[in-house]
Amino acid sequence: MPGLVTSDQFITGVLAELAIKGRKEIKLVDTQADEKFEQAYNLLVERMDDYGVEPDFSLMRNPYHGDSEILRETLYAIRERGVVAINNPSFRTIQINIDEDDAEDYLSRSPLPQAFFEAVVTLYFEDKEAS
Repeated sequence: MPGLVTSDQFITGVLAELAIKGRKEIKLVDTQADEKFEQAYNLLVERMDDYGVEPDFSLMRNPYHGDSEILRETLYAIRERGVVAINNPSFRTIQINIDEDDAEDYLSRSPLPQAFFEAVVTLYFEDKEAS
């Protein structure tokens, strides 16, 4: 039976890898970040058999607004653990609060290998403009 991956584990894993790569924030001004997380989720679904896991959530964007309710709910939840900070009332910028050591520790306990998160960041989050 495959192990379960929660939205918390998945999104925190992406943020941890971003922290290792030196990213300090994610911008949610438009729906680009939502699209990137959705693409990362689709990659997880494609590779879940390879990793012996199954997501217990779905991360899809709203067809009318382009944002993801699951992404935002999860960001609010992980804020309680200090992984991120939301320092603006309009939810436009998410500050990644974990340092490289905490990120490495988290990834070492993740149900997904760090190589998966490295691939996600390389494929969907490495660009010239922080998003």
